[in-house]
Amino acid sequence: MVKALSEPSEKTMSDASLPDILKNKRSWQHVLCYNHTLQLAISDTRKKIDLNAVIEKVSSMVARYNRSKTSRESLQFFQEKHKLPLHDLIQMVSTRWDSEFLMLERFVEQKAAITSEQCKAGVNSLTAQEWKLAEGYVEVLRPVANFTAEMGSCKKPTLSMVLPVLFEIKSTLEDFIKKSKKGTGIMFAKILLANIKLRFPDIQYFESKLYQIAMLLDPRFKNVLVSDNLQAAALLEDMALEKWRQHIRRGIIQCTTTNQEAANISALSASSQKKTKWGHFQKKTVMVKNMEMPDKMDSIKRKVEAYLQIPTIGADEDPLAWWRVNKAAFPLLVPLARHYLALAATETSSERVFSVGGNVVMQKRTNLLSQH
Repeated sequence: MVKALSEPSEKTMSDASLPDILKNKRSWQHVLCYNHTLQLAISDTRKKIDLNAVIEKVSSMVARYNRSKTSRESLQFFQEKHKLPLHDLIQMVSTRWDSEFLMLERFVEQKAAITSEQCKAGVNSLTAQEWKLAEGYVEVLRPVANFTAEMGSCKKPTLSMVLPVLFEIKSTLEDFIKKSKKGTGIMFAKILLANIKLRFPDIQYFESKLYQIAMLLDPRFKNVLVSDNLQAAALLEDMALEKWRQHIRRGIIQCTTTNQEAANISALSASSQKKTKWGHFQKKTVMVKNMEMPDKMDSIKRKVEAYLQIPTIGADEDPLAWWRVNKAAFPLLVPLARHYLALAATETSSERVFSVGGNVVMQKRTNLLSQH
């Protein structure tokens, strides 16, 4: 199923043994998972500065405290002595980069208590250079990690957040590089910024109509990051008009006509039904041709201009709640908002569903009924 949904490679398309469903190009646009792509950029950066060895070393130290009650009690004693929060250490999960960040963040927070406890226990601690690597990793990735949970949300629009989040992360890293003193953090930030630009090229993101439209329809962002406001408005107008045409063709909404046009349609359809079995189809064709396109285009243009002139809401507010309140004011934009704001930027929510399902239906629980 996954192969049938994903875009085929050149090797796959040239394989005669595969069925057409796997070889043919997809009619839909494939959206890369934001979180997974970001994880690849961070993984590339870790390899470049040899941080993986430090992460493995910290993980083994955390495992020692998780296994040994005596070690945990000793660590708690030094936490109280150094007046640190009585937090438990966090173990990472290999498939989630943010768990590595959380582990190192907590480890750096408890640095004084950990070094004191390890000195007393006679256990080797991190070297000064390794501590610098860990501290630089945490400092650089903290603004990145702030968006991870929100980008994996299943209750808020996330595709519309991709461009603003990338802008925020890039700008934060650039500021960090300019303002911070020389050290390991600077090197990590420079390499990470380069890898993010490599993994998130402008031509696939900031120049993509899909991401642009999603952002424009989000009342938190609209056209703030757009350099050409006229082009952005024209893009929104074209998509709103096309969506309206789709609804007309599918019979979701009815096309309004003048009295004279209605009379002409009725007369033509009556004569068509006498001569051909395609009478209703011809009636539909006449209705589509007689759609009030100039008036509708002007109406859409006015609505788009009015929408873009309204001030944006707070970045932490709910855009779906805004659309529920203002749907009557922008009926021609609501179908677009429903379409684009429903698109997810990550696979996190779907993976979460499969994880929950795997925890419910297991090898010894395969006969559960629907009510269970």
